[in-house]
Amino acid sequence: MKRNVRTRRLVGDRARRVIGRCAARVGGTRAAADPGLEGELKGKRDVLLRLVARAGIALSDGERSRILACEDGATLDRWAENVLRAKTAADVLV
Repeated sequence: MKRNVRTRRLVGDRARRVIGRCAARVGGTRAAADPGLEGELKGKRDVLLRLVARAGIALSDGERSRILACEDGATLDRWAENVLRAKTAADVLV
């Protein structure tokens, strides 16, 4: 019985990944296909915006929009690390 439950979970995970890839190819987003990913990205965006504000770095509307539109977790992580040594928004969004 356990094996059957595990098999179903693995199939569900695989299906989620396939749906994400298909959505990305059709012009949709992976985040839209996976609500858990969207929540993770939202959290990373929120932390990044707080770090930038705490560092006293002013963001233009375009820069803020770029952060809010970003759907790549690795990019958001890199930008968050950049805040530590940045003096301007351009330094953060490299």
